[in-house]
Amino acid sequence: MKNKLLYLLAVASFFCGCNRYVSSSDLSKIDSLVSAEKYDLAYHEVIRIKTKMINNEEDKAHYNLLLTQTSCLTGNPFPPDSLIDFSISYYEKTEDKVKLCDAYYYKAFHLINKRNYTEAVLFCKKAEKLANQINSSY
Repeated sequence: MKNKLLYLLAVASFFCGCNRYVSSSDLSKIDSLVSAEKYDLAYHEVIRIKTKMINNEEDKAHYNLLLTQTSCLTGNPFPPDSLIDFSISYYEKTEDKVKLCDAYYYKAFHLINKRNYTEAVLFCKKAEKLANQINSSY
């Protein structure tokens, strides 16, 4: 009887955990995996996230950036342009210059992969300019 109860509690907690909203801390943990150069693990963590469980624009922008970033770093197929475009649009309205710089860089990476070199250079220059601003502020 006790084993059945423990089993039911374990199954219930598994299903409750699978359907919870994604938090900023969940995305930050994935970000730290990227920083630690654990790209494959980070990619697998990102793709496990159900996008319908992201409940605000900030987390959606961060998720889109992480998905694009980890796809690039692992050689997996790129997500649609609209995802990184959403991140760029969001971060252009905020003070998070580091994530905006990353978004510009990965947009350029994406464009190079599509052989759109002219536009890729423009995004590289935007990323470079922003990176210089970030470095000069430290």
